[in-house]
Amino acid sequence: GNAYQSIGQYETAIAYLQSSLKIARTLNNLTYQAANLNSLGIAHVYFAKVNYRRANSATQQGDKAKAVEFKTIA
Repeated sequence: GNAYQSIGQYETAIAYLQSSLKIARTLNNLTYQAANLNSLGIAHVYFAKVNYRRANSATQQGDKAKAVEFKTIA
């Protein structure tokens, strides 16, 4: 998940990190759970920032439908 996050593919990163968290929970490994939760939080923040910027750009260009779409995703 972190590799995808580093190249800006936040949705893919989040999916992999959620899978990894599920495995860590199954194994009851608190260290990996904490690491995955931290990485998930960071990925969600960056994903929200990207969509916030996209929404602002769409608003400036007068595309209200796209702006609403990006705000809904974020």
